[in-house]
Amino acid sequence: MAIERTSGARGEASLDLRGLTAREREVLTLIGAGRTNRQIAERLTISLPTAERHVHNILTKLGVSNRTEAAARARLTLRVDAASQLEDGEEHAGSLREGSPFPGLRAYTADDADVYFGRQEAIARALDRVASSGTATIVGSSGSGKSSLIRAGLFPALRAGAIPGSEKWQYIVMSPGADPLAELASRLAAIEHVSAIAILNDLEADPRALDLAGRYAGRGEEDDSLRLVLAVDQMEELFTMCHDRGQQRQFAALLAHAMAADPQRVIPVFAVRADLYGELGSLPGIAQMLERGHMLLGPPAPADLRDAIEGPVRAAGLAIEPELTERILTDLGDAPGALPLLSHALHETWKIRAGRTLALAGYLRSGGIRGAIAQTAERVFAELQPGERAACQELMLRLTVLGEGAEPTRRRVAFIELSSPSEGRADPYQLAQKFAEARLLTMSADSVEVAHEALIREWPRLREWLEEGRESHRILRHLTQSAESWDRLGRDRDELYRGARLAAASEWAQRAGAGLSTQEREFLGASLKAQDEERLRDATRFRRLRLLASGLAGLVVIAALVSGIALWQWNRANDHRARAKRLRSTRTRSATPPKRLPSKRLWPGWRPRSRSSSNPTAAWLSCSRGRPTTSPRDREPVAL
Repeated sequence: MAIERTSGARGEASLDLRGLTAREREVLTLIGAGRTNRQIAERLTISLPTAERHVHNILTKLGVSNRTEAAARARLTLRVDAASQLEDGEEHAGSLREGSPFPGLRAYTADDADVYFGRQEAIARALDRVASSGTATIVGSSGSGKSSLIRAGLFPALRAGAIPGSEKWQYIVMSPGADPLAELASRLAAIEHVSAIAILNDLEADPRALDLAGRYAGRGEEDDSLRLVLAVDQMEELFTMCHDRGQQRQFAALLAHAMAADPQRVIPVFAVRADLYGELGSLPGIAQMLERGHMLLGPPAPADLRDAIEGPVRAAGLAIEPELTERILTDLGDAPGALPLLSHALHETWKIRAGRTLALAGYLRSGGIRGAIAQTAERVFAELQPGERAACQELMLRLTVLGEGAEPTRRRVAFIELSSPSEGRADPYQLAQKFAEARLLTMSADSVEVAHEALIREWPRLREWLEEGRESHRILRHLTQSAESWDRLGRDRDELYRGARLAAASEWAQRAGAGLSTQEREFLGASLKAQDEERLRDATRFRRLRLLASGLAGLVVIAALVSGIALWQWNRANDHRARAKRLRSTRTRSATPPKRLPSKRLWPGWRPRSRSSSNPTAAWLSCSRGRPTTSPRDREPVAL
């Protein structure tokens, strides 16, 4: 694997898109789609010189000289930049605690390690799996705290030297998302000081790339004592969000080779939702990797729950009413996946605290464990303008993936996928920000996602939207994926919708009035245009065939008439010939005199005919043939 070394934290200027304006980002996206300058100008409704100026500025920043290389670089740059922007957004979100010791629906991060309580036993088990097996697979239900355990529990313990030498290791946390290889490349680039594009190319081509990249581990030279701890959070996204079978297999092959290396330089840590755990077994090699350090994460014990409630309060220098702790423990019971509900309810209680004390009255007013999320979501929804409410429904449906036989899951959505505010619709960025301020959504520079699946479970309005629009949701998901694939493949005509699928999608879009993204509208428009062109070609071809068939039918009729006339003429000619022949024969017989016969007396045995002969014609014919005309009874013996 050829890893090119570069200077700077991000490797090369082409990966730093933060200096681009919003318009230049749009132009860069169109360059990646293979559009010409004129097409870019038409698409963005700007003049051609303005589009050329934007393209020139972008190409200069990318460091390329021709458009083909620029398009390829733009596609790679956008892939790795989207992944890195998400990571930057997550880290930034972790530092914005605003004084609250509870993160709400989002997971605890390394910045929250000082207020992360109640999981000491689980942290010890995870450390044991890493030390003994060189990997750990944390399996639990949604809301059991898998992400928080890795980010705020396991990694801080390893950085503190819980395993000999672990304080010198490098650590990466990623989620597969829709493009797992780009996600991994952007994380490796951040610690390797290597071009993310070069790493992405290597990851796509060589299953040894992850192991070889782990040799350096941020030190710049090979050292067998170093380790790279790679946490793959929400591992189920490898098939719930990534639909590229090739990427799935290559990602699994990279992990498998890294785990089989001697010495093992990469230590993978997986977090998987229990209800989707079995689905991962369909990918080759994944089952063997996951079972090696398997660890089932259940709900905390009552003592651990108490610590999770009171520990952050004490760490923040606050107080909590004893009756509030008891009420929360009663409300929680043994319900699995309730930790996000607990964190959100305590965060809402902290917001309406009395001085520095978290009170039971504030907890009840916030809605409690089961009602806090729904109450917060409804409060934000009620503050929206009428036009924003329809956009809110569309946004939430896009952020959710309906599984077959499984609970709905969250989905990360790029803002470019959402409808544009210039079309008279609400700005999706501002709309998402309102829910993010309530900690119901998490945002990065270019994307947004639900903070936790608990919002999907606990907000009745969202559940109602999902149930009512299940078929619409399915059509929208397929339309989004098809449009992305069409654009990624250079807008290949063969990728367009046809037939029943196009009819269903276009009918749904007209009926629902859905705010489609620019890419989805262009895809649907191109599909309808291609269908009209095919229908026109079919109609033209049908008319030509019909004219040809009519001409052939006329030719057949004419041929039949000609054949009938020819047959009639032939029969008539035959009749004429036969009549003429008979006529000639008759004339010939009448014009030819009878032959002169020899004297009958010279014939042997001649006798005069009896006058009683009754057949003179026969007698004459007998004479003409040279035979006697007498009958046997007329003959008499002649004495010689």
